[in-house]
Amino acid sequence: MKTRFIGIAISAVAFLNFWPFQPAAADALMPVEIALGNWPPVIEDKRPGYGAVTEKITIVLRRMGYQPTYSFMPWDQAVDKVESNEIDSGPRITFPYFKTNPRETLFLYSEMPVHQDCMKFFYHKGKIRNPDITRLSTWDDLRDDLIKYRIGYRKASLGFQYPDELNKILKDSKDTHFKGLYDAFEKLTNDNELAVQVVPAEQKIGEHLLIELFPDAREKIGLLEKPATGRENACLLPVDYFLLVSRKNPNNAEFIDRFDKEFKDFLADKEAVARNARREKERGSLLQPLVRLDGLPSRSYILADTKSGKRIHIPRGTRGILLKWNSPAKAKDDSPHVTAKVRLISGPYRGLTVTISGDHLRLE
Repeated sequence: MKTRFIGIAISAVAFLNFWPFQPAAADALMPVEIALGNWPPVIEDKRPGYGAVTEKITIVLRRMGYQPTYSFMPWDQAVDKVESNEIDSGPRITFPYFKTNPRETLFLYSEMPVHQDCMKFFYHKGKIRNPDITRLSTWDDLRDDLIKYRIGYRKASLGFQYPDELNKILKDSKDTHFKGLYDAFEKLTNDNELAVQVVPAEQKIGEHLLIELFPDAREKIGLLEKPATGRENACLLPVDYFLLVSRKNPNNAEFIDRFDKEFKDFLADKEAVARNARREKERGSLLQPLVRLDGLPSRSYILADTKSGKRIHIPRGTRGILLKWNSPAKAKDDSPHVTAKVRLISGPYRGLTVTISGDHLRLE
């Protein structure tokens, strides 16, 4: 219940802190409409700026001379509206999608990915008791294992598809398809439901589903993946996602060329990229909400402990991100005392992670 309450609080904050880009001369920018679906936590209509990926696209489009407006709708409807659009007005752009043969016949893709993620394989520890993940080192290793398991996956459509590598496995495996990932995860997390042992999903998406909708089952779910060694990437199936425009509009070839140039310039602007990353890092989530530190009315500061054990005085009103609640400890009066680990994102100690009494935390 606590997790869901935090999610509601963050949604309210998203409306209050709506948009970080306020143009000085918005009237001089040409309008362009973008059709999107909700893909939390990557893209959400209730997040400030609609998420880090959307913020990047907004920056690039404004550099091109466009003022984007975002319309949220089901993914199938979004991609269908963009694909059928033959003129510059109306839904012209959608993202993020990876490349598939059916899509490439209908859309022009951005040259560079606008988002990158890793396709992970969530499994129920009780249904696959001893997965041999220690030997996984290649995609072929994982493919050989996945064919043995009962996979729950989302039914394909123009708006939702899996990478071609995964589609080949789904054809040969003991699989069951569902209308959406929620239904697949519902069967996966059910101890008595044996029809689904593994569900493929992007790591952020799958973890978000578990946190928001199946918090009691999180400890039962593991990931089939190769162990990371040193700096080696543990991802066996990385996926690149692109911006799409329809091939039916004759002006879109020039449009996508301009987008590619501006997107490369944005990526080369290290300060702009760093600002975008910092905004995302300093934004709360369901698991790590934004908080404000509030002390006693008689004091202008709050006592906190650093990782090294040093005690510091933090100004009241300092903002932070709640990283975790610590196990309750007994106070002097024998009552439970809860502390929390918080990363500070404002004030003189910005960037520092401290431990603080839970009494001083207020959700933003």
